[in-house]
Amino acid sequence: MRLAPGTTLRRIGSFLRDGTFGGATVVFYVLAIAFVVAVWLGGQQVRLPWAQAAWTVQATLTHVDGRPVNVNDIAFVNSRLGWVVTDRGWIFHTQDGGQTWLRQASGTTERLRGIDFIDATRGWAVGSWNTVLATHDGGRHWEELTERRAIFPATVNFVDSQRGWMAGSGGDLLRTEDGGRTWTPQRGIGRPGISGLAVLDAARAWAVGARASLAFTEDGGETWQRQFGEIEGIGAVAFVDPQTGWYGGEEGRIFRTDDGGQTWLEQRTPTFSGISDIVFRNRDVGWAVGAAGTIIHTTDGGGTWVSQDAGVANNLYALAVVDAENAWAGGDNGVILRYGTP
Repeated sequence: MRLAPGTTLRRIGSFLRDGTFGGATVVFYVLAIAFVVAVWLGGQQVRLPWAQAAWTVQATLTHVDGRPVNVNDIAFVNSRLGWVVTDRGWIFHTQDGGQTWLRQASGTTERLRGIDFIDATRGWAVGSWNTVLATHDGGRHWEELTERRAIFPATVNFVDSQRGWMAGSGGDLLRTEDGGRTWTPQRGIGRPGISGLAVLDAARAWAVGARASLAFTEDGGETWQRQFGEIEGIGAVAFVDPQTGWYGGEEGRIFRTDDGGQTWLEQRTPTFSGISDIVFRNRDVGWAVGAAGTIIHTTDGGGTWVSQDAGVANNLYALAVVDAENAWAGGDNGVILRYGTP
């Protein structure tokens, strides 16, 4: 229907004068508009301008018997594709940013402790008794690469499809140059349990762990130089370039270097809980997680750390950060948390 000239102006004037549009009440129009908006929003993922990013419980993973499993490590390659490893050899995968998690058949029942992906298809998972699994199709198929040995790797980090490191609580630190089929032990770092790896490239890597141990290599592991940190139990390490890095551990203490580890300065944190993982996306934006639901965040390289509410008291073991507004954490009893804007 086409309105005659001046009709629209007369109806607006009618509304301003007595609250009607030619006999139709304002309530009718408000309800109609609300209905249209509701239908439209139902099919959209809308980010409201006043919404604030926060941590929310996204999932609680369980075995088929209903008992929860510990999320031991987590890896995301973008804001939608991610994987976690748990006890009993279980691997879970998401394609929608963690809204749903589906189990992938790993072929092992050993406890898996570490996982790493270099892109959407190629990844590795490691665990008890020298278990090393690899996939070339995003986890639809996992291949076991190694024979059982008394090695218990807890973390793995690859720089490309062939070269990577894995390390474990028994002090084992090994390097591969053939995609994980064979591993060469690295010498010169003693036998402290290793809890964290930070691999910058094929030549440069850091390993941290028990007995205040810090060690780094600049030649692909041919030689390692040892340092000693300010805390006995170091839980995690992160580097964003050869000069800039952090380590953290017991009592919530975190230290930063700007000279490649020659000197470390302690940063003030708002927690006394042990730190189990640290991830930085750049020199400024980073998170750390730890015991009893501890999550702390910085946007100035650790000059200021602030607590963030996890909403749970579970011990948190692992972090994955895609960007400043997309991060995930996992821990005890199958909990997976997501950081983002509703």
